[in-house]
Amino acid sequence: MMNLILVSIITIASIIGIFFLERSRLALKFSKNQRLAGAGVLLGICSMLASLNPVTVDGTIVGAAMATPMGAGLLFGGPAGPVAAIIGAIARWFSTPWGTGD
Repeated sequence: MMNLILVSIITIASIIGIFFLERSRLALKFSKNQRLAGAGVLLGICSMLASLNPVTVDGTIVGAAMATPMGAGLLFGGPAGPVAAIIGAIARWFSTPWGTGD
């Protein structure tokens, strides 16, 4: 249960950080697609964290890793969702041989 709380807090903090970072003067130096791709990369890393630290509740493994890319696509749109999903999928592909989720 602690993994679920930790992954959720990190993901929510990342989303809030991206939200406020998009409204800063630093964000004006980049195009919208570059900002969204950067958000996708950051949220893809959060998805990797969820894949590598599986959430177990009473012996059942909860698949919380796909919540981050779906949230990225819904909140930030276009490139953010697919980039986060691809990074998360690659992490899940690599995490299976390492025994994550056993």
